[in-house]
Amino acid sequence: MSKALLAATLTSLWLATPHEASATEPTRPVLMPPGQTSVLPPAPAPETEDESRSPALAGLISLTAGYILPAALMALADEHKNVQIPLGIAAGTLFVIGPSMGHVYADGTWLTTGFKIRVAGSVLVLATAAGTLTNGLDLETSLTLFAAGGVTYFVGSIYDIATAPSATRRRNARDHARSLRLAPSVSQTGAGLILAGSF
Repeated sequence: MSKALLAATLTSLWLATPHEASATEPTRPVLMPPGQTSVLPPAPAPETEDESRSPALAGLISLTAGYILPAALMALADEHKNVQIPLGIAAGTLFVIGPSMGHVYADGTWLTTGFKIRVAGSVLVLATAAGTLTNGLDLETSLTLFAAGGVTYFVGSIYDIATAPSATRRRNARDHARSLRLAPSVSQTGAGLILAGSF
């Protein structure tokens, strides 16, 4: 009789003592009342190759396309007189749109603030040249307008080159903020998957 009493006492003590769950025991969802869904925590996203764009590369692209490449084309145009006009047109075009190429790399945008500033400066220079050739402007006025147009163009170029890296970082931040994951879901009526994400 005493042995039975001792065994019952030991069993009661063991049941009353908290025990840690086995490390090998799988995580179980908590079943909710009918009509509600119990969701397990989303599984970690699989490691994927980092597709972030390089801010330094964006700035380099703007600098190369906006200054280095058109300068090289102008040097070639000076050496090869037979193709001077097409090379000059290509160089002039790159001078206007080239600094925006880093933004195209960053987020596909070429109509940047710097581009608009450069267009304004280029238009001022061309209008001044036309006025000078038709003798509509005196030399002093022409030089002043040429200088204003050149400074305006320069400001637009520097703006795009300087802001290309930050535009790339903003694009990377937006990309990293958007994620979708599949999570297991268990309810009273069955099990399945739900799509969880952040935007």
